[in-house]
Amino acid sequence: MSALDELLPSGGAQNVVELTASGAISNAKPVILNSNGSVTAVGLSSQSVPIAVPTGAKTRFETIRIKSSDVSWDGNTGHFIVVWQKAVGATAARTGAAAVGTVVNNVITYSNTFIFSSNYSSDIKIAFDPNTQGKFTIAWSGPVPSVPRAIVGTYTGTGASASMSFGTEFVIENVAAGSNNIAIAYDKNTAGRFVVMYQATGSGSIGRGVCGNIASGATTATMGTIVTWASTSSAFIESIGYDKTADKFITSYRDSSASNALSAIVGTISSTNTLTFGTRTTSSITGVSGNFIAVDPLRTNSSVIAYQIGAVPRALVATLSGTAVSFGTPVTFSTGDTYNLAVMMGSGTQDIGGLFYVSDMPPVNGVYSVKARSFTVSGSSISYGTDYTMQTNTDAYHTSAEFNPAQSGQFVATYDDPASPAGGSSRLGQLLVGSVQATNLTSTNLIGISAEAIASGATGKINVLGGLSEGQSSLTPAQIYYVQGNGSISTVSTSPAQKIGKAMSATTLNIKDL
Repeated sequence: MSALDELLPSGGAQNVVELTASGAISNAKPVILNSNGSVTAVGLSSQSVPIAVPTGAKTRFETIRIKSSDVSWDGNTGHFIVVWQKAVGATAARTGAAAVGTVVNNVITYSNTFIFSSNYSSDIKIAFDPNTQGKFTIAWSGPVPSVPRAIVGTYTGTGASASMSFGTEFVIENVAAGSNNIAIAYDKNTAGRFVVMYQATGSGSIGRGVCGNIASGATTATMGTIVTWASTSSAFIESIGYDKTADKFITSYRDSSASNALSAIVGTISSTNTLTFGTRTTSSITGVSGNFIAVDPLRTNSSVIAYQIGAVPRALVATLSGTAVSFGTPVTFSTGDTYNLAVMMGSGTQDIGGLFYVSDMPPVNGVYSVKARSFTVSGSSISYGTDYTMQTNTDAYHTSAEFNPAQSGQFVATYDDPASPAGGSSRLGQLLVGSVQATNLTSTNLIGISAEAIASGATGKINVLGGLSEGQSSLTPAQIYYVQGNGSISTVSTSPAQKIGKAMSATTLNIKDL
């Protein structure tokens, strides 16, 4: 048989044909037509994913210039949310915005933009609750004068139809917060619990932290006691890593009272949601500006800190011993001026991480390139892999990046992109050879639904396009249904889903015509 229409009998009983199964097929399951005329159940299979940076085209999530972007993946679903400050003009409101990203076959589809704060919002950070699907918290500084604030959100759906809802934004502390000085992370062992660290500039630029707790089903958080963990000036508190096995969190920062030295502090959360901290550890590395930290999920008590001295970027391994920190030997990872660092760590079964940054190497008439570099960790040593260019000829800033916990080595990076047309951009990358569950469903190979269970190699009945499938369950009459990439049938239409027909009853599906 050379064409699909040769399979479709005129006036056949509900358009039923008999075809040979390639692989076992259960009753009432969607099937595809193979090139040899056999049929296979729609489903997922493991496919190798090679290293590639970037792996897909640039995708816009905002059509105007942005500031202060951050990204976080929902480890329960494989979706991510990007948050940013809309930056239209020097006197614009610069509100806080968010969108859901869905990744299918290295293509990102974004939802509509949702505004979580209509006031001036800067230094925006987001973290997902790893123990509660669809739940996240956003922390930021705002409005003017800026104070640390937060809001609890949830999202549902996928692709362009995904939606978000938010609770009421609340003030963490009514004290001025410094620029580039707020960070948030969820407790990986206890649902609903998170930590916010920030600089209280209105109280001498000291370091403070607080634990928040979100009850099941709640849309706001109960905040614990605010704890001062540094009574001297502490700056660039930009990220927190949570060590799931050690059940501790760690942040790096610049100690302005010690020649701007790279420093770190470790904290724990008690059963009463109270924070306690160890003694601050100050390194001999001075003159530090921006710094970011990421915990290695494959090794207990290990993190990587990326930082700058001037515009020269370095990274090192930070090792925990109880609540103390020791610093490994720093290694420079770019010889050019570098700005807006981001570091991500731990994907798959290897100690691999990624650094994401804006660099002027090679210089192109004074403009910059967005780059990613892989690295590996062994003990307290760090070594670098390949330097990849994500986008050239741009002065892009305000970067963020994070690994996808659902696909080994895959990450998404977001940044401010002045390229015409200007806006907020994102790209996918793959820093580790891994595997992904890919569907065999395409836009042209869906043929129908099995009318009975068929053993592999046996011949069985298939309700083909234009017929009826009477072996369904729990359908809603008059609803349009789609075959999903995993072989299920639902009302979700997001790609790679393919339309299969309309429900006539709870058990009968009128399969669409060819």
